[in-house]
Amino acid sequence: MAPPYGGRQHRGLLHSPVCLAGQRTALIESAVGALVGRSLTPIPSARYMPTLKAPGCPLQEDLMAADPSVTTELSHTDLFSNLSKRALQRVASQAQVVEHAAGKEITEQGGGAMGFHLIKSGTASVSVNGAERPDLGPGHYFGEISLIDGKPRSATVTAKTDLTTISLVSWAFKPILDEEPEVAKGLLTVMCARLRAVEHG
Repeated sequence: MAPPYGGRQHRGLLHSPVCLAGQRTALIESAVGALVGRSLTPIPSARYMPTLKAPGCPLQEDLMAADPSVTTELSHTDLFSNLSKRALQRVASQAQVVEHAAGKEITEQGGGAMGFHLIKSGTASVSVNGAERPDLGPGHYFGEISLIDGKPRSATVTAKTDLTTISLVSWAFKPILDEEPEVAKGLLTVMCARLRAVEHG
């Protein structure tokens, strides 16, 4: 059965009936604006400049190896599918697998931007202004816009069953946007494509 919000590469909350076209446009424009500033003015960081190392002495990047399964799951989303292996692993190295008990409220509409969640297993319910929306399941994600622009959540998402997500917190992801222009530009491309789709929909 086809996923409720489109194919494998288009499974974010913005592609669902949760957001009306006008809401999607405003949210996407906010994210595009946030990304433009970051992608055009990358901040150099000594932490990720080429470094020589002695045999047997691993670099910090080696110590922060990404979970291969997390890397694979992130690569299946439209947000990260076009990243190079190195950039994708940099993102995945900051992600954590988080267990949520049934009934736990993961995000609250109007609440602060804590991060991005990609569902590995389980089901989540969604509500906007108190109205129930279609559930989210494995492969769906939410929180990507707030992750980028830091603005309040557009929906409340609650674990309907025990839920496992791959999560990226905003304070770990923002340095990646600053230090990895490829990531910022990749997200900018995706958001611009979404905006065009809404405008021509």
